[in-house]
Amino acid sequence: MVREIIEIIYVLFLSAAILIAEIGNFKDFSSGDKLASWLGIVPNVYQSADKYHNGRITKRGSKVARWILTQIAQAAARKNSRLKEFFNRKKKTIGFAKAIIALARKIVTII
Repeated sequence: MVREIIEIIYVLFLSAAILIAEIGNFKDFSSGDKLASWLGIVPNVYQSADKYHNGRITKRGSKVARWILTQIAQAAARKNSRLKEFFNRKKKTIGFAKAIIALARKIVTII
């Protein structure tokens, strides 16, 4: 039991350290939406006149930071919290993979 708790704390510390190393100063971003855009976890938008289409995520920014955020989102989706409720609501409509990315974006906007 103690070993498992230590491993969880280590993983959380490592994830936080990687995010800080990849993102740098969080104050460079005026909002969570701008940070999410910099990380590339927002959809591509194709717009012309009255036609509007959302595409895949842009994948700008650090690949490692996106990977860590998806891992954090998967861990958050398993815990009993508001984030799990959000994930389950999204999963019903858009599927597992897209719901994980939506949860990762929500976590970024909370940061």
